Amino acid sequence: ELDAAYPEWERKREEWIESLESLFKRIEGWLKPLEKRRYLVISYEKVSISEHSLGQYTVSKMVITFFNNEKAVLVPVGLHIIGARGRVDMRMGMRTIGIVGTEDGSGWFFSERENRLGRPRTWDFDKPSFEALLTEFAEAF
Repeated sequence: ELDAAYPEWERKREEWIESLESLFKRIEGWLKPLEKRRYLVISYEKVSISEHSLGQYTVSKMVITFFNNEKAVLVPVGLHIIGARGRVDMRMGMRTIGIVGTEDGSGWFFSERENRLGRPRTWDFDKPSFEALLTEFAEAF
C-alpha cells in the first residue's frame, strides 16, 4: 500500500522543491539591486527536512546578511502544513514571519502570530511588503 503512493510522494516532493527554488529566485530578483550596492549578501545553506509522507529530503535555506552582519534567514519548514501548501519561516532576530503557500498552490502570503491564542495576521507576499520587513529589521540595528 505504501509503495502505491510512492510515485505521488516523489512528484509532490519535487514540486515543493521547485516552488521553493522559484520563491528564492523571485526574492533574489527583488534584492539584486541592494546586493549590487553591497547593502547585503545572499547566500544559501543546505537544510534537511523530514516529513511523514515525503520522507527525508534536502533543500536550501536563504541567508540574507546585511552590511552590519545582521542576518535574515528564510528556512523551509515543510510542504504539509495545515491550511496551506508549504511554509518558509523568515527569521529576523526574535521575529519569525511565515511565508505560506496558498492551498491552491497559486502563490504565497505572509503570516505572523501576534500572540499564542489569536489567529495569525496575514498579508500579501509582494516586493513592497518584503522590502518593508527587511527595512524595518535593518533599521532596528
